Amino acid sequence: MNGRLALLALGLAVPASAQLPPAPLCTNAPVPGFAPGQARLSDALPVGRAVELALKPADDVAYPVPLARGAAAGTQGGVFALEIKTAGTFRLLLSGRAWIDLVRDGAAVVSTEHGHGAPCSGVAKIVAFKLEPGRYQLQLSEAETRTMVVKVQPEAMLPLDGKLPEPKNKPR
Repeated sequence: MNGRLALLALGLAVPASAQLPPAPLCTNAPVPGFAPGQARLSDALPVGRAVELALKPADDVAYPVPLARGAAAGTQGGVFALEIKTAGTFRLLLSGRAWIDLVRDGAAVVSTEHGHGAPCSGVAKIVAFKLEPGRYQLQLSEAETRTMVVKVQPEAMLPLDGKLPEPKNKPR
């Protein structure tokens, strides 16, 4: 037991400067369906369902297209297939911080929006792309964890919780 806990256990006051700040109060529940183990990845990322992806050290990943920015030492990454059947805007939602490059025919696809999920939603990053039917490769890099929950959300589907956050950054 640390000293501060021992003092509290004895009923002694702890100076305010030594007290820990209260934990943030989460007013948003985790997004339904956005949790590890929701689906198994067979050939390509499923559209509309979350999957937990296994990542590996970024230095060991063979990225088909050089990363827009190099992966930092000690981070994780991976390359995953994505098959789009209908044209539209799709949002890639990540459970953690990572850099996203979406590639088609050897070239990076330019994103249309960037944002973050609501506090406590389980969604750390949202990046939108306008996509045509075809096969893409999702290149993840700079992840700090060995796994990442990813969901490809078509704009036509209801938003995750009925209210996706406004994008913070729209590229020109």
